[in-house]
Amino acid sequence: MLTRRRYVKLRRQTRRLFSKILRINEKLFHRIMPSFVWQIFFVAIITLFFLSVLYWQKDAVGRFAWTYFKNDSIAIALSDLDARTLNEIGEYYFNSGAYDTEKARFYFRKSLQQNDSQYFTHYQLGRLYFLNGLFPLAIREFNTTLELSPAFPRTYYMRGLTYAYMKRFDSAIADFNKFIEIIPNEWASYNDLAWIYFQQGDFENALEITDKGLEYASANVWLRMMRGVVLLNLKDYQNAKQELTVAFAGYEKLTPEDWGRAYPGNDPAWLEEGLREMGVIIRFNLGATYAKLGEYENAEREMRMFLATVSENDPRREEVRKFLEEGLGE
Repeated sequence: MLTRRRYVKLRRQTRRLFSKILRINEKLFHRIMPSFVWQIFFVAIITLFFLSVLYWQKDAVGRFAWTYFKNDSIAIALSDLDARTLNEIGEYYFNSGAYDTEKARFYFRKSLQQNDSQYFTHYQLGRLYFLNGLFPLAIREFNTTLELSPAFPRTYYMRGLTYAYMKRFDSAIADFNKFIEIIPNEWASYNDLAWIYFQQGDFENALEITDKGLEYASANVWLRMMRGVVLLNLKDYQNAKQELTVAFAGYEKLTPEDWGRAYPGNDPAWLEEGLREMGVIIRFNLGATYAKLGEYENAEREMRMFLATVSENDPRREEVRKFLEEGLGE
């Protein structure tokens, strides 16, 4: 039976036990707590250091993120990138990495917001506007390029090409002649100038310009093709046949990369399609030339190859079908 004396004794023993437990816990807490506090303090110092670096070296951090990770979203979120880095990102999305003309335009414009005197950035932005069919904006950028750097001749080429697509042929011809005056040995300028005269129906001048280009690049497939088409329209069918035959033989040796080098700035995904279209144009004109010469078997062969090559939605199919049915007596 629990007597009062026994009860009091148990209470005293229990109190002593709890007091002892509290003293042990207090000693443990004082031993552990300093280490835990130092850990928190160390983490806080490291965090403050990195926050300081992010604040004072934002451009360097953003440039590091772009250079090593090629992620423009992270780079631009971390910092206000300098004009040089913005240009690098623009070039990456235009010519040297992932092809995205919208992003390239965005970063070139952002670079010009920081430094509007960069003539080459204006030039690249103009090329992008041209590729996207924004011709008035392209002309504006090329005009600015020439104001900043009158000695940069490629601007005349691109502005001339843009004028040509706008059907402003006199301005286009003036710019191409200026480019040829500065750089007389580049075949593409002769080819494009001949194309402008061809669009105007001035086949004599188109032929003269093509012949000048061939003086610098006698085996060039584009010039040979242009010369053949011009001769066809001048009704010189025998020479047209010869030129187009040579052009097609040269075309068969081309690779998509060759075609891409002739059209820099275009989407790399279109290279095979662009090369294929070149062959289609040569076949179509060669078939028409054979027909004019009365070589109907050769004409039919080329036209049927044409139909086998182009898509079902190509509007030229109907013209060729009509030619086969009526012109060849089918």
